[in-house]
Amino acid sequence: QRDAQVRAGTLRVEASAAMPSLVYGAQEPASISAGARIDRVEIRPDWALAKSSRIGGSLLGALMALLTGAGLLFLLRARATSASQVLERRPRASLLFGLLVAIAAPLLIGLSLITVVAIPLSLFFTAAYLFALYFGYLSSAHLLGDLMLRKVCRSASPMAAFALGILTLWLVSLIPGLGALVGMLATLAGFGSLWLLFTNCSWFSTRFRRSSAICIAATATSQSPAAERPLMQQPGVLTGE
Repeated sequence: QRDAQVRAGTLRVEASAAMPSLVYGAQEPASISAGARIDRVEIRPDWALAKSSRIGGSLLGALMALLTGAGLLFLLRARATSASQVLERRPRASLLFGLLVAIAAPLLIGLSLITVVAIPLSLFFTAAYLFALYFGYLSSAHLLGDLMLRKVCRSASPMAAFALGILTLWLVSLIPGLGALVGMLATLAGFGSLWLLFTNCSWFSTRFRRSSAICIAATATSQSPAAERPLMQQPGVLTGE
């Protein structure tokens, strides 16, 4: 048994805990079960994690997202908002596709780590996967802000829409439980819209249609129905003048 020193937002001690002393700092008094065996409990208010520090951390993340989105809008211009347009047209498909890819991609990356040769490639795909998730969140933020601004005015700049969307998602993230759920849904929906945008792009569709056309042509060539044969070649038919 050893002394415990804890710094947390909230603290709960189970009945199975046994220690000579507990020194903690929390926003609320610790919830200590009746069966816990603790000889001495000391509260340190100066150790408590202030709510302002968590809010400041989330605000810093929102500012980083705002700067990243502004950079993408400046570099990619109209292409940066293409994913949000796909998300607006196909929200349910984007969410479903994002969920499926978000589950399948880590599994495929994990399987690629089995071979030593594929490790550098798997690291690249891991970085691309994480960036796509982040970009999906930014796309959902842009769409959210754009929809809100369109309620007020007919047109708005992409930067204004993006800033409003980031601000809204940050405020929602401060709500326990709901903020995490909304953030996850926004990330998955935007992530799925990226993949839908990729599968609909000219490069992908041209090669997919070309390969499909080759398969269809090969299938049609290999088939020779008896109805298309000349009458002289059909078995069991007598011809004469």
